[in-house]
Order: sequence, then structure tokens, then C-alpha cells
Amino acid sequence: MAGYDVVVRKSARRHDHASEEVPWKTRLPAEFMFLVSHSDGRPVQPAFDFLRRKYIKGRKRLRVVGAQNSIEAAVRDLCDFHDFLDSRRARVEDVDEELLQDYLETMTSSPAPTTGNPYAAETIQRRRSNICAFLKDCQDQGRLKHRFSITTVKTPRGTVEVIGEDIATPQVGPIDRYVRALDPRVLKAMLDETGPAPTDISPDGHVVQSGHLFRKRLMPETCIQTGLRREECCELKRGAIMGADIAGSRPGSARTPAPGRTRCRAG
Repeated sequence: MAGYDVVVRKSARRHDHASEEVPWKTRLPAEFMFLVSHSDGRPVQPAFDFLRRKYIKGRKRLRVVGAQNSIEAAVRDLCDFHDFLDSRRARVEDVDEELLQDYLETMTSSPAPTTGNPYAAETIQRRRSNICAFLKDCQDQGRLKHRFSITTVKTPRGTVEVIGEDIATPQVGPIDRYVRALDPRVLKAMLDETGPAPTDISPDGHVVQSGHLFRKRLMPETCIQTGLRREECCELKRGAIMGADIAGSRPGSARTPAPGRTRCRAG
């Protein structure tokens, strides 16, 4: 039985028209990442369909949704999982809870091929999440021979159905409980490279506006002061800012918002 032998590819900037010889060549968004078989160059269909459903939206004009680094991580995780299946002479449709558990445990018994160091706990957890989402999609499409149990989980955005919740995540060592932070002097020097500070400290110790506001400094300042990620900062709407409840609070302080009002996280 031939293995997958997958490699990562990106769609071209100029898209090919669909053809009868290569029906999968639809108008994919530029730079969209997916897996293909190294032997014949065709997409690995279950993974291709999963990535397309999860990260491509739109009808007439297709666009990629989601952070680029998250998409790249998901594709690399799928590539690693297919390499594992090749080593076990298995196909996606053969995956069951035992095989998934075996895959997770391989990351605690062998070093990461890119660094030669043990896998970080965050990497194992991310791969578990991506692979379980992939297998859930395969199960929904009727591609799996063995069904996984489905659990409903509450998230900040609502409830979602997941699989593999009863499979324990392998432990790689003690949890690092130390919080690592940049030295304030180093952070200030980094921010100053993007432009003057938008605020100053007055002689009496109050935060005052300096009169300077540079676009390059706006994003890092917003992320640091609110705890937003880069993609969240890019998606920030004017209404959320203008509707923030900051009455009675000073800049840089945390305060519980009033009921029914929206405010950013301060840190």
C-alpha cells in the first residue's frame, strides 16, 4: 500500500482555470497552503478539503481567513501527521483512538526534527487540537472507518463539538511556572524605534498625552496596553473603542467594565 509522502505547496499568484484533466485546480486564493503527494503532485484530498473548508471563505471572490502563522502551523501539523501514518502503513480512514494516542506519544519519545530538542508542551497541545479538528471533519464527511466519541465544549464564542476529549495529552515534564517578561528598558528601546511615545509622565506622576501619534507605534502600543494579538488589533473596530467604559479609570490601569458596555483588556 503506497504511503502519502506529502509535501507542502502554495497556490500560485496567478490562478489556473479549472480543467477536466486537473479538476482540483479551482481558483484558490494566492499563497494558500495545502498538502500534495510527492509522487504525483496531486492534493491529499481529505487534508485539502479540510483546509479549504476551514480557511477559505466567499463565493464569487474567495479569500483566506485566519492568521497566516496559524494556517502555516495547521498545515505543518497535518504534514507531520501524514508522515506518521506513512511510518505506520496506515491511511486517514484507518485512524482510531489508539492510533491517535500513539501519534501523540511519539512527540514525547523523539525530539523535534527541526530543532533536535524535545517537543514543547504547547506544540503537543496545538498539534492535538489541529489533528482532532481534522479528524472531526473527516468523520463528518464519512471518511473514517472508526467513529470517535463527540463532546460538546463551551468556548468564549459559543459551543463547539470536538473529538478525542477522553484521550489524555502526554506530559513532557513539569510546567514552567515562571513568567518571562521583557525588561522595561528593552521594551522602551524597541518601541522607540517605531516613533515617539504617545504619552509622557508629568512631574507629579500622572500620565499625559505627548502630542505625538505615529502609525508605526500605534499597533505595538495597542497590543501591549490591551493584551490584544496582532490579528485582533487589525480587526479592532472604531465602535469597540468609542464604546469602551473608561470613566473613572486612568490609562494603563485595569478596571471591570460596567454591565452592557464593551472595553478592551488593559495590562
